[in-house]
Amino acid sequence: MGKRAFAFVIAWVATYVLAVAAATQSILAYLEGLGREVTFAERLEAIGHDIAGMVIPYGAIIGLAMVVAYGVVALIVRNRQGLRLPGYVLGGFTAVLAIHLGLRLAFDMNPVWATTTPLGLILQGLAGAVGGYVFFRLNSPKPA
Repeated sequence: MGKRAFAFVIAWVATYVLAVAAATQSILAYLEGLGREVTFAERLEAIGHDIAGMVIPYGAIIGLAMVVAYGVVALIVRNRQGLRLPGYVLGGFTAVLAIHLGLRLAFDMNPVWATTTPLGLILQGLAGAVGGYVFFRLNSPKPA
């Protein structure tokens, strides 16, 4: 596996796991607001369940959005190496937000319940930003 492909896979895993964990915690916080106590073990179990259960629909959509975003960023920063870090971070953030905002505008739906709140939407975007940072770090040229 090439360096770029490896960087992409690790960035995708980071984005997906963080996005799902944030979504899961948002739902559990809602349940706590209704008076349901949630233990730490239940939180971990719910995260594991959601990571395994959402990989085909949500993980695939995130992967596709990241391919498009990173491709656009690569074209923009090709001759502007100083923009690589902010480009990939912003690209990852935008990729994940575009999923949610695009589906909301096109179909009036939220694929992840957590994105019904501004905080939930921003947390999903931040998961993408972390993925962009990971991709940048793992795909950076070695110093001369």
